[in-house]
Order: sequence, then structure tokens, then C-alpha cells
Amino acid sequence: MKAVLGVVSLLLVLVVVAVVASRSVKTATAVSPLAASAPGASAQQQAVQLQEQVRQDVNKALEDAARRTEAADK
Repeated sequence: MKAVLGVVSLLLVLVVVAVVASRSVKTATAVSPLAASAPGASAQQQAVQLQEQVRQDVNKALEDAARRTEAADK
């Protein structure tokens, strides 16, 4: 009985891992909005655009955090 329960639980864990891996692969292979917006751009131009987008997102997140901290201090 213990062996059957062990095999069933192992199969359940394998299914969960497969689902998570499948979702991860799907999100990793999704087309980047930057690549879709600039189909004729070179890889270097796309990389620069992506770096700029990340820089803007990080700055926005830092500003939001500073605003929340300031609001919490009041």
C-alpha cells in the first residue's frame, strides 16, 4: 500500500513540474512587445530598446517605492 501511495505521489509531483515547466516555456517563447513593434530593427537596436525599457521600469518602480515610503512616514 505504501509503495502504491509513493508511486502515485511521485506521478502527481511529476505532473505539477511538467505543468510549471510548460507554462514557463510558453512565457519565455512569447514575442517581446519591442520585437513586435520594430520588426526591421537589428538585434543591437532591439537590445538597446530593451535596456531602455528596463531602465524606465526600474526607475518607475523606485519612484513608486519612494512615494509609498514617504506616504507611510506621514
